[in-house]
This record gives sequence, C-alpha cells and structure tokens, in this order.
Amino acid sequence: MYMKILLLGGLCLASPGFALIEGQVFMGWDQGSFSGSLIHADTSAVQGRGLSASIFVDPIPLIPLALGLVGNLVNDELRDGENNKISSTGHSYSAELMLSSPVSFSGLLPYLKAGRLLAGRYAMTHEIKNATTIAGTRAEAGSEAAYSLSPEGYSLSLGLKYKLLPTINLLAEARIKKEVLNVDSVVIAGKALAASVPAEEQKMLTLLVGASLGI
Repeated sequence: MYMKILLLGGLCLASPGFALIEGQVFMGWDQGSFSGSLIHADTSAVQGRGLSASIFVDPIPLIPLALGLVGNLVNDELRDGENNKISSTGHSYSAELMLSSPVSFSGLLPYLKAGRLLAGRYAMTHEIKNATTIAGTRAEAGSEAAYSLSPEGYSLSLGLKYKLLPTINLLAEARIKKEVLNVDSVVIAGKALAASVPAEEQKMLTLLVGASLGI
C-alpha cells in the first residue's frame, strides 16, 4: 500500500509541469481588427496591451487536463474612418480548458488552451476631431462619444512552459480571440442614442509572456 502511494507521488513529481493547482500571470500585446457601425469604416486596426491572471485546477493525477478561470484587463486603441482616435479599456472573465503535453522537448512543455468568455465590460471613448457618422448619427468635430459594450466569444491559445524551479515556470503564449461586442449604450456629445445599435465584432491576436506557480 505504501509503495503504491510512493510510486504515485513519484510519478506526479516526475511529470513535467505537473501541479494540482497552478496560478498564472501574463503581460500581453494586442494586434487585431474591429468592425461595426461605431467606427464608420469596414474595419479598423486595433493595438494595445493588457494583463491576465488565472488559476487552474488539475483534478485527476497523471492526466494533464486542467480547468481554469481567467481574468483579463485590456487597454487598446483604434481609429475610425476619419482617423479619429478611439480608446478602449475594460475587463473580461473566461473559463478555460488547458491540455498540457505529457512530455517536454528540450526543457519546453507545450500546452493548448480553449476558452469561453463568461462576462465582461468594455468602455470606449471616441475623440471626434474630424466630423464622422456613428451608428447613422452625425457627430460634429470637437465633440466626444462614449460607448459601453458587453463582449461574448471564445479564444484558442498555444503556449510553451519552461521549468525555472520545481514549482515556478516561465510562460510564452499566443492567443487568438473572436468577440461579439453587444452595444449597451451610445452617448454622443452628452446625448444618449435612443436607437439600438447592432453588435460590433473584434478579432485579436495577443502575444503573452508570464510566469506560473504550482502546488
């Protein structure tokens, strides 16, 4: 009996990157596209940065499949069809599955993640230096518009994990994300837009670097 317990423990410790509970933190850089009626253009390039923190639980020893909750903070920037600046800040929460390779390659352990966005809120500020049209409404130069959006969507990630210490890993990850942004409110020059606005769409590639701590 004791030998079986020791053998199981030895196998768990020998498994590359194994942890019953693992916390991860990342810094990321965003590059993507935004499309919809708020920008008066077919698409707009999006750039920015963000922070991400997550916790994963691997409930079954020797099976490298973990369940996790992820929180993201974003700070992005884009331009409308008249080259007006739009700033986007906000947060989102996702559920993710993480599947790790059972073996490492030259000290690097590959992993895959698939995520589903659960909730979030983005606030966008539109600085109108050049007159434009927002969701069919004319916005004059010198005014400002503000939007509140609720995202929903999914993400896929491919990453590499390097064991720095027995319980500490360095991480590098590439994440693709597609979001539908439901428009909750539009305020132009201090006046709320009464008409409903169709959902916007955002596609993003994020490159991340970070670290993890496992127990």
